[in-house]
Amino acid sequence: MRKRKRTKRKIFKSRKNKIFKSRKNKITGKTLRYLKKKYSVTITGNKKEMAEGLWVVSGGSISNGDLEKIIPLLSKRDKKDAEKLLLNRGNNPITNYKGMWKPLPKPLSKMSRNELIKHLRNFRNAWERETTRNQDLHDMRLKEESVKDLRGLLEFYFSDEAKQIAGDWLRKSI
Repeated sequence: MRKRKRTKRKIFKSRKNKIFKSRKNKITGKTLRYLKKKYSVTITGNKKEMAEGLWVVSGGSISNGDLEKIIPLLSKRDKKDAEKLLLNRGNNPITNYKGMWKPLPKPLSKMSRNELIKHLRNFRNAWERETTRNQDLHDMRLKEESVKDLRGLLEFYFSDEAKQIAGDWLRKSI
């Protein structure tokens, strides 16, 4: 009787997180085009070039599942960085985002101008406090922006990308 070949092998072992790497590139071009659209990346080329572009442009904001899909297509150096990021996310989960991210309390279209400005100020203060970087959202600018622009600004802070970026920033400061 002949033994079946295993299609997956373990990369890292830890109690909380196991990262698997497929021996075959199972991700399709259609999936990569979907990820490009999801993360607003405008790179063209073959699958490897698209995966590299996704990693370079949106590396820290890519969700764990999507990152696991593109890892086999990355270069050796980028693959090592991506696996390290995944392992770090698995071993150090963030439960308190210190105001840098929170779930959307109600749809942005139903928020008044004052509510939008209040949320933007809270996010601005939290991000500037934790990262010590200016968010360029001073009060004068917030007063001058239209409601549509305020919603556009606030949409990022409630997104999953902001959650990943905030989590990665807080893990670095631990």
